[in-house]
Amino acid sequence: MEIFLKILNFVIKLYFDDSIKITKINKLLSSYKNYIIPKDCYIKPKYCLFVRNDFKYSFLRKNRIGYLSFFKRKKKNNFIIPSDITDTQFDLIMRILINNLVRIKKAFIIHCSALLVNKKAILFIGKSGAGKSTIVQILKKEFTPLCDDLAIVARGKGGKYHLFQVPYKEKNNYCKDNLSYPISKFYLIKKDNKTFIRKINFLNSHIIAKILGEICVDNNREKIVKFVFNLKNYFFEFSFSKENKKDLIKLLKLFS
Repeated sequence: MEIFLKILNFVIKLYFDDSIKITKINKLLSSYKNYIIPKDCYIKPKYCLFVRNDFKYSFLRKNRIGYLSFFKRKKKNNFIIPSDITDTQFDLIMRILINNLVRIKKAFIIHCSALLVNKKAILFIGKSGAGKSTIVQILKKEFTPLCDDLAIVARGKGGKYHLFQVPYKEKNNYCKDNLSYPISKFYLIKKDNKTFIRKINFLNSHIIAKILGEICVDNNREKIVKFVFNLKNYFFEFSFSKENKKDLIKLLKLFS
C-alpha cells in the first residue's frame, strides 16, 4: 500500500508491506489523516518511508550505553522502518523529517497556541503558564483553534508569512490539516486583571528575549533575530482577563 502525506508543501511517501494490517496502518497514521493526499495529486516525494515486515530492530552497546535502532537510512532520503514500530517511535521519525523540511523551507517552529480569526491566524506566545492554552479554550467556540503547542511559520509568495499546523499530538488535539493560514498577528500573552493590546517596544531587550525563547528548531541565532525583526510590525503585547470574554472577542476581531 502506498500513502502520500503533504506537510509544509512537501510530500512524504509511505510504502506498507501488503501483509501489514489496515488497523495497524490507521493507528500509526491517526494524527496524519488530514495530511493524506490522493495518489493522483502527485508531487515528487522529498522522503520515502518503507514499512517492512522483514526489517527488525537492532541493538548496539557502546561505552556502557545501549542504543536501539528502529529505522535505517537507505540512500539520502529513503528510510526503512519495522512493521511493529510503535506510535511513539513513528512520531519521532516524523518529527525528524518535519524538522528537516522546516530547515529546507527556511522556516521556524514556534512554541505557541493559535486561533483562526477573520480567516487569518493569530498566534499567542509566552512562557508556560502565560495563558496560551487558556485563551484558546476560552474562545474555541467563537474562533477555530489551530494549535495548542507548536506551529510552523514560513514565508510564502510575496513575502507574506503563513502558519502551518504540525501533526504532533498535543494536550488538546484540535483538528489539523495540511493547509497554510496567512498570519495576522503575534501576541506576547499574559494573564492580567485588565484586557488590552499594545504595540511591542522592540527597544526592550527583555521582551525580545521572551519572543526569541519561544522559537525553536534552528540554532542559528542570527537568522532567528532577523526573522523576528522582519516581523516586528506583527508583534503586540496582549494582557487578558478570563472574566472579560466579550471584550476579548471584540478586541481580537478589531485587531486581527
